[in-house]
Amino acid sequence: MDAFVWLHFQQILQYDINKLLSRCPYSIIVFDEVDKAPAGLFDALVPFIDFPAGNLDGLEDHKKAVYIFLSNTGSTQIHDITLNSWRKGVYREKLDFLDFDAELSKEVFNSKG
Repeated sequence: MDAFVWLHFQQILQYDINKLLSRCPYSIIVFDEVDKAPAGLFDALVPFIDFPAGNLDGLEDHKKAVYIFLSNTGSTQIHDITLNSWRKGVYREKLDFLDFDAELSKEVFNSKG
């Protein structure tokens, strides 16, 4: 995809988020299947997430929004860890973040995107 088209997609995303946040600064913005999004698309979010709160192109307090990024990356590892734990007699309810952290960190770090 050429750079001009790519920039256009990023500008549309920024415009849509600006429009949404001008209506409701306390918005929850959900991005699903981010693992399938083209690399660089979410660079358009940097002005909303990385800059200090204040005036962003006339938009006050853009930091009130919540961004949720959903991905299937690591789903195989989650399944395998849960199944292996169950086979050892450890039920799903007893698992916590640390049971998954090392494997998921490796998978996310090594995944494309």
